[in-house]
Amino acid sequence: MNSKLLRHLGSPEERQKFSERLKHNSDMLEVFVSLIQEEREKSYKRQHDNTWYENSGNWPYMQADAIGEQRAFDTVIGLLTVS
Repeated sequence: MNSKLLRHLGSPEERQKFSERLKHNSDMLEVFVSLIQEEREKSYKRQHDNTWYENSGNWPYMQADAIGEQRAFDTVIGLLTVS
């Protein structure tokens, strides 16, 4: 579990309770992770589509935006993944 999720909690008991609640709801979190992974895959495929660049007047910015978008997806997936 990502420690950033527990940072806002003060005591070890609060962290333990929160951690247990996350684990009990991990099936719901997995749905969100799956949806985000689908969106990330769409972004990746779009990034590798030559027509996407041919139709744009500014492909370096589009490339940078796509990479940033995918990085943001990866960050959220990391936060939502409960192990």
